[in-house]
Amino acid sequence: MTDESLLAYQRELEAKKARALEEAAALERKLTEVRLMQKLASEHGFVITPSEKPTGDRIKGGTIADLVDIYYSDPRSSFHKLRFATKRNYRSFLKRIAADWGHKKLAELKAADVEELYAQWMANGKIAMSHSLAVILRVLINFGAVTLEDPACQQVSGIMHNIQLPKPPAARAIEPPSKEQMEAFLRLAHENGWPSMALAQAIKMELPLRQKDIIGEWIPLSEDGISDILHRGSKWLRGITWDEIDENLILRHTTSWEQNKVEIDLSTRPLVMRELKRFGIKKSGAVIVDEGSNRRPYTSDTFRKRWRYLANAVGIPKEFKNMDLCDGSQNQSLDHGEGVTATK
Repeated sequence: MTDESLLAYQRELEAKKARALEEAAALERKLTEVRLMQKLASEHGFVITPSEKPTGDRIKGGTIADLVDIYYSDPRSSFHKLRFATKRNYRSFLKRIAADWGHKKLAELKAADVEELYAQWMANGKIAMSHSLAVILRVLINFGAVTLEDPACQQVSGIMHNIQLPKPPAARAIEPPSKEQMEAFLRLAHENGWPSMALAQAIKMELPLRQKDIIGEWIPLSEDGISDILHRGSKWLRGITWDEIDENLILRHTTSWEQNKVEIDLSTRPLVMRELKRFGIKKSGAVIVDEGSNRRPYTSDTFRKRWRYLANAVGIPKEFKNMDLCDGSQNQSLDHGEGVTATK
């Protein structure tokens, strides 16, 4: 397949995505109505009686496992609108839900069953994991209730609405690396022949960008998004590129998470400027590349392992991850400071 045909294929996927977003908006409006009805029913003490007996017959087999299968395959499912990395997480949680509860008949579920499942997930103090599983379970049940209009799922949705989710533990404060440690990290990156790693870390320290915005991500060609950086059935998206930096060193980038358009004057970022002078400004392509892979952008796994190697070498504790470094934390005026603007 030529690059031109790949780009045409990606444009077709973008059109499909636009149609899917319209359908998702309609589904969200309907779900809001259902939640409002459930809230009113709870507040005023009346029961919403399904128009059909809640047998789960609209879901062939009527079990949680059957619902999971439909959630994967139905084109109306929110699963198909998720990004690649999020889909991977969802698959992991759905696999666990199917393993623990797949045999359960939707029409037979009671509040005590849901509470027992939550308690099972919280065993051994795994509160954060149990919270994530409970959230995905609610997504699954709401899909059955709203999209499939399954009476059994509607009944279970009402039950779950009145059961409190397990609370995840409060975020633990982690002491950030010292300035001396970060300087040692940058020096060691250069000594190992990884100038991109040093530049990526300088950007993380001084710019309001997440790691994904800095290094991007590799996803299958079948996923949404158009890119001219392709390799072995994958494409690279969302990272900063040289053509986003103009002749005045103004970086204009759309963030991966909130889709904010940020403009940053790199000349006001001394650490980034120091690394750029050592690195050299290019004309096109990804800014952060893996010097050991013909200068293709990093995979997240390679970047994580290389970052951890350097962090261990300079004494950064193992429990500290690069994502824990607050965006621009080394520049106290960053959020509303010099050289940064942000718009939707």
